[in-house]
Amino acid sequence: MIYYDDSEVGTRLGQSVIEVGVPLTGLEQYTGADFLISPLLKPLPRIVHSGPGLDRINEHLAVGMLVQRKSEADFLSSIPKLDHILQRMQNRGSICWLLVNGTFKPIDEHVMVNGRTTGWKWRAYRGALDAWQFRGGMVHEEPTDALGDEWLLAWDRKLPALLKSTDKLITPKPLAGIDGGIFHPRPWEQTLASLPDCGPQRAEVIGSYCGTLASSLWWITDPNAKPLPGIGPKLREKWQRYLGLTAHQSLVPVTNVSIATGTDDPFVTHQMVTAPGALDLIEINSLLAELPY
Repeated sequence: MIYYDDSEVGTRLGQSVIEVGVPLTGLEQYTGADFLISPLLKPLPRIVHSGPGLDRINEHLAVGMLVQRKSEADFLSSIPKLDHILQRMQNRGSICWLLVNGTFKPIDEHVMVNGRTTGWKWRAYRGALDAWQFRGGMVHEEPTDALGDEWLLAWDRKLPALLKSTDKLITPKPLAGIDGGIFHPRPWEQTLASLPDCGPQRAEVIGSYCGTLASSLWWITDPNAKPLPGIGPKLREKWQRYLGLTAHQSLVPVTNVSIATGTDDPFVTHQMVTAPGALDLIEINSLLAELPY
């Protein structure tokens, strides 16, 4: 069964998909995807909302596939948002496709779409597709919307048989969390996980205790911070050096940088802070911009 977000009605979605599919209000809001292709025959409510209906939708998501469809210039304008879209999809399902419709060709290092030259660099176009796949998603390209619709219908036909077959279906491995559960990281927890020898499990421990990225960085560099399981002083010292701090420096969130330090520099260390009441909260934006995620 093909379910599609009701916002697809009136767009370039073909009648062939509309005739066999079922509109599902709130699908995109809940999953980040335009389509859910499910092998289950259990009917779903027409609106995504809390309660038993949501449990049924999650059943379909566990065995189905999510598809985000982008056509021509719409894909190019969505490039800055694709990482966020994929993350939302992966929070709900394990098989996440990006369907790109249109004929894209390079010309003078720029992208030509269906014969029209755009201001987008070819590297940005290919890089966006590569990044989607690098982060565990899958990409399929079709030259026209009609062929894209055929691809959706083909998956609707073959997905049930494929899931029942003995062939191995390769899907991205979920991140293991603490206590053997599945780790569904918030975006800033993925930044923590990228620290040397941190990984998803330690990121979940720190994130659960600290609640924000700024507080987590403060905890990492605070010599008087409460110890957390699985994270010893040597590891914290390693992260301290990775963040460019000495053993006697700490990142300290403050309420007002100019009041606390006499400067507007948002990169503040413990040694710089002299004003009373400085140990409150601030976003350390200049540091976050340098982190790898």
